[in-house]
Amino acid sequence: MRTVFAAILTAAALVALLVGWFGAGWSGVRAEDRALHGRAQAEAVQAARVLADDLAAHLEELRRSESQRPYYHYGNLFHDPRSASEGWSVTPSPLASGPTDPLVLGHFQIDSAGKVTVPTINDNNPELSDPNRLAADRVLRTEVAAIERQLIVPADASATGGGPLVASIAGEPSAAQLQAPVASTATKPSKSYDDQGFAKKSRKTRIDKPLPEKQVLQVSSDVYMQNAIPEQIYDQVKQAPRNGRASTNAPDDTIQARGQQPQQSSPPPLQEIQQQVQLDEPAPRVRRAPVQQQAPRAAPTPAPVTVTIAPFEWRSVALAGPPALVAVRRVDTPDGGMTQGFVVDRAAIEDWLADRAQRDVRLVEGEPADPALATAPIGVGAWRVAFDAGAAVSATDDDARALYRDFLRRFIPIAVLALACGALVVLLVARAERMARERARFAAAAAHELRTPLAGLQLYGDMLADGLGDPSKARDYAKRMAEEASRLGRVVSNVLGFSQLERGNLAVHPAPGDLAPAIADTCERARPALERAGVALEVRCPDDLRARFDSDALARVLGNLLDNAEKYGRGADAPRAIVVDARATAAGAEIAVVDRGPGVTARAQARLFRPFARGDDGDGPARLGLGLALSRSLATAMGGDLAYRPTDGGGATFVIQLAAA
Repeated sequence: MRTVFAAILTAAALVALLVGWFGAGWSGVRAEDRALHGRAQAEAVQAARVLADDLAAHLEELRRSESQRPYYHYGNLFHDPRSASEGWSVTPSPLASGPTDPLVLGHFQIDSAGKVTVPTINDNNPELSDPNRLAADRVLRTEVAAIERQLIVPADASATGGGPLVASIAGEPSAAQLQAPVASTATKPSKSYDDQGFAKKSRKTRIDKPLPEKQVLQVSSDVYMQNAIPEQIYDQVKQAPRNGRASTNAPDDTIQARGQQPQQSSPPPLQEIQQQVQLDEPAPRVRRAPVQQQAPRAAPTPAPVTVTIAPFEWRSVALAGPPALVAVRRVDTPDGGMTQGFVVDRAAIEDWLADRAQRDVRLVEGEPADPALATAPIGVGAWRVAFDAGAAVSATDDDARALYRDFLRRFIPIAVLALACGALVVLLVARAERMARERARFAAAAAHELRTPLAGLQLYGDMLADGLGDPSKARDYAKRMAEEASRLGRVVSNVLGFSQLERGNLAVHPAPGDLAPAIADTCERARPALERAGVALEVRCPDDLRARFDSDALARVLGNLLDNAEKYGRGADAPRAIVVDARATAAGAEIAVVDRGPGVTARAQARLFRPFARGDDGDGPARLGLGLALSRSLATAMGGDLAYRPTDGGGATFVIQLAAA
């Protein structure tokens, strides 16, 4: 009962301590795990912010650069005001061969009538279209035309403009005007341009400096006129030789071929160009004043033309399905307002970001629903830079698993040690309780073992002292007293031997010798008591059977086995007999003590040679339980062993094994 109580208390204490320690430690490890993943997520978000800032700066630089681009670059042909050619001339636009910035998918222009054009396509003159971009830019033009109402920038009330300039020019220009170099009367631009017409960047340009709300340009009427009708000029110059008109150069040389410099030529009369315009434009837009017969007078110098250009603004539109980032601006001219813009190449941006981040980066609109994505706004509408932070977070899984492993490596050995200590405590309590029970049983058995021979000694002693009984049997009474004294001495010897065994000072001195005399002497001393108990003793021992043994130890072992055979064989149905059979073996010799008693059960065999254990299940005679334990210890000390073997037909066989002499 005490063992169960001790086991419950120990288990409860250990479980409480281990569960508390495990819970606190595991919570700490999980907190560190969350901190690792949180730091990884924060680093991923910070990386997304850096990418977003870089992209925002790049897009702002692109917006500024495109805002400084002249408005007439958005056509396939344009007249360069810096051209040194005399007369009328047009050349392919810098955008006619496609965008120069890799992040731009394409440019477009929406005129006042809602017509969408792209600089790379010239429907009237296919030879001026870029064949490499023709198919893709036609798709782009179609997609822009499908949503042109969403892209048109509304008119600003403060925009400066007047009536159509093409329709307001009257009279024929003089030959001197046609032949004179066309120069721009526009205000001096604040930026210089490169050979392609892009504004050159100054090292002092600050991206964070805001752009002006609009640009108001004063352009000469000649420049504006040629940029308003470049297609007509191109057609007239091409047709000039076929109309018989003289030219200082070949007609085709007056138009700058793609990649060539423009050449000077005699332009066609302005009246003829205006007539061509009247064929292409609606009738109300062209009004020519009637030519009156009057004295020739000097042609007046046309007033400068005002063009207002707004800066680009970003818009997010659905371009053929997926959202696209588009920049648009409004250009107000005397002939009406138009919208110019460019489409950002989303795939190129993602490649640009991926090259910088060395990972797969996407440009998305709005906040993505996937929590594994690290995102950061770029400051343009709802567009954000996003990439999968799962890889960065997963990279911390190894560190997190290492934390868990380290904790378990600390916890499991200590927990096992604590459980082992608890089990040891319980085992010690159980052993102490078992030893207490065994001592109590030993005390009872010792009292019984000592009381029986003492009672015999007292009985026969009193009879001899008082002259009682048959005087002729006095000798027999004395022998009985001697037997009881020998039995009492055997019990005391076993107790003393076990005490020596417990202290480790059991002394045995084996030596080579003849077994036959030692066996015969022990058996003869035990024979009278056995015969009076009704047990027949048979000794089988060959002559000159030699082995290594201690005669006193062998006598104690053999006497204990004979005594056990007599006691446990009581009540047997078969005739009571004990056989002592000694024989030589390959290892030396063995002495078998065989009885015809009930034998030893399989359950009792496991504890047969333990101290205070008995060879029955508790129903046999009262015994100390020390004889077999002491006998095996003595046999082992002599260099042999003591073993049990079941006997065929019932009974028990104990074999003393001795080493060879």
